[in-house]
Amino acid sequence: MSEGSVHSIGSIDTVPTKVNWKERRATDVGCAFLYLVALMGWFGIGFAMMGAEIEIFETDENGMIKGWSQDVKTAGKECCTQIQNEVDTASNNYNENGGICMGLDTGRRLTEGNKFPIDGGMFDVFALRPEIPTVMIMACIVMSVAWIMLLRSFAKTVVFGCEFVKIIALAYLGVECDNNPVFFAIALCYAIYIWCFKEKLKFAAKIIKHAANGLKENPAMFIALFTVKAFYVVQALLYIKFFEASMKVKEIAYVSRESFDYAGQPVCSSGSQYTCDYTLGYDANHCDANGGVCEYPSGGVITECHIVEQAWVGSARWYLMAMWLWSVMFFTQFRL
Repeated sequence: MSEGSVHSIGSIDTVPTKVNWKERRATDVGCAFLYLVALMGWFGIGFAMMGAEIEIFETDENGMIKGWSQDVKTAGKECCTQIQNEVDTASNNYNENGGICMGLDTGRRLTEGNKFPIDGGMFDVFALRPEIPTVMIMACIVMSVAWIMLLRSFAKTVVFGCEFVKIIALAYLGVECDNNPVFFAIALCYAIYIWCFKEKLKFAAKIIKHAANGLKENPAMFIALFTVKAFYVVQALLYIKFFEASMKVKEIAYVSRESFDYAGQPVCSSGSQYTCDYTLGYDANHCDANGGVCEYPSGGVITECHIVEQAWVGSARWYLMAMWLWSVMFFTQFRL
């Protein structure tokens, strides 16, 4: 076709607006089967965690932690009673007044306001406040639907708006991190990068807009895609719930730790020729001046009752994370 020539409608081959999905065939069937088997194991482990979980804390009507739950108190009393009957040896001292036995009726250390345990993590918070991850997932669903609707009419604005938000976020991190110049430098470099490649971003916005319009012209494809993503969202919610449950799969068991004889004479780890006497000052012969550490002699082993994770939880949690990563990759490559 020569440049500038005019052709009648229908004489130029164009890409049809409809997707010929009926003639598509499944690929990588073996990988899909392996994924489904692994996914069934993922569900099995997750629900097993939910079945084995116990409540760790007792809370009041306002969600404030009052202390250990009844399950922990019952198991703790059994362990504390058992450890009282143990006989100390020369190398092992059974401490019936330490560990969970010391604060069984008062609970462990809590943060200010007694809302969350001070030694807990993010998923401990989720376990105590299950509404937090639920609202987060629901908000993501609403935003994803609104995202597609906005891309149909304001693709360029949305693309450049997102890049602008990234710059603002980097600057905000710099302010929150005591005016750390590293974040400001990254924000500046990213702004320069966006300016240099703004034409490519405009082209990407056009492609995104056409893709959004393609979904509009193919409602069957949109429904299928929505179904797949809905399953992805459900799995994401279950992933968080399974992790919440894993934080509660606990038991009361003996935990041994090494003790130190603080009444004894400390010894320098760099050699006995160096002194650990701090009353003499930090002279050239002091342990600290020669790269050593003053260590007190061992006082044997102390065994106490502590609340710990069951042995299989750590490996099971790794499986949940690996399977979730595989799911993310699977849904990313999923083609309708």
